[in-house]
Amino acid sequence: MEGIWLTTYLLQWALMGLLVFIVIGLMRQIGEMRLRVGEEREMGLAVGGTAPLFQGEGLDGTVDLETMVGERLLVLFVHPTCPPCKEFFRSLNGEAEHIAEQGVKMVLVSGGSQEQNREMVDEYKLTCPLVIQQEHEIADLYGSSWTPFGFVVDADGNIAGKGVVNDVHVLGELLAKDATAGSSPKPEST
Repeated sequence: MEGIWLTTYLLQWALMGLLVFIVIGLMRQIGEMRLRVGEEREMGLAVGGTAPLFQGEGLDGTVDLETMVGERLLVLFVHPTCPPCKEFFRSLNGEAEHIAEQGVKMVLVSGGSQEQNREMVDEYKLTCPLVIQQEHEIADLYGSSWTPFGFVVDADGNIAGKGVVNDVHVLGELLAKDATAGSSPKPEST
């Protein structure tokens, strides 16, 4: 009789482990679904429109988006107390260099205090430019009300993509869509 109880107990824990694995897998898909929903919604500036240029104070001086025109940018709205932002920064884990290798410069636009942002930058070892907005003034320019939400800006200063960016895989998908969108084959001359 003891063998049946032990087997049942072990089977119960194995089933619990399987359920935890399934739930984690489903949670990872949330970012992808939110990205698709974000693209279908009319949130923020339209893809194809001109990205607003801004200038603001960061932790290490002034950040001026106008000086970055000509580069492919990811303008990412974050906040130091935002749990999905923290998860995103954890998932970066060295991927910032990979993003830079793709020719994308990440610019963070954050709320919160100077102190909170310094802690965030230090904790996640962020090296990209960061602008601290006072009252959502830059988010209002872009029409962004979620964090983390990103806008891909092409080298011509136009918005090439947008979406919720709460995971490095979702970011990769957003950047890949943007890269393929701008690389349609040119018609051959006859």
